[in-house]
Amino acid sequence: MPGSRASAADVGPALAALALVLMGSLVLSACASSQQDDATRAADGFVAAVTDRQADRACALLAPVTREELERSSGGPCAEVVLQEAAEPGRRLGVSTFGDMAQVRYAEDVLFLSRYSEGWRVVAAGCVAQGDEPYSCGIEGR
Repeated sequence: MPGSRASAADVGPALAALALVLMGSLVLSACASSQQDDATRAADGFVAAVTDRQADRACALLAPVTREELERSSGGPCAEVVLQEAAEPGRRLGVSTFGDMAQVRYAEDVLFLSRYSEGWRVVAAGCVAQGDEPYSCGIEGR
């Protein structure tokens, strides 16, 4: 408005509030980035274990319920069956995190992960999109 000007007293609190909002956004962005990095490392670790034929290491990166379901459904220990069920995924295409859950997309595979107290673990692997239906996964917990 003509003739009206904000005083320094009016602008100070507004700038302080804006600075707090921007700092909060940076902190949240850094946390999300850190979560994506951690989930990516776990997924890539699983992929490397499968590619390098290191079954024990691949099993260690599975979520407990997923490892149990794999052993129950196959009738054998994880280390004997995980390499048969896991796919060679190709190159990584992208990562999305949603709180304690993550999806890591590869050229030939999609992995789903969940964050546990000991870190990110694979809850489903060998997953293929089914159009409007849920993903079909070779390895998954129930």
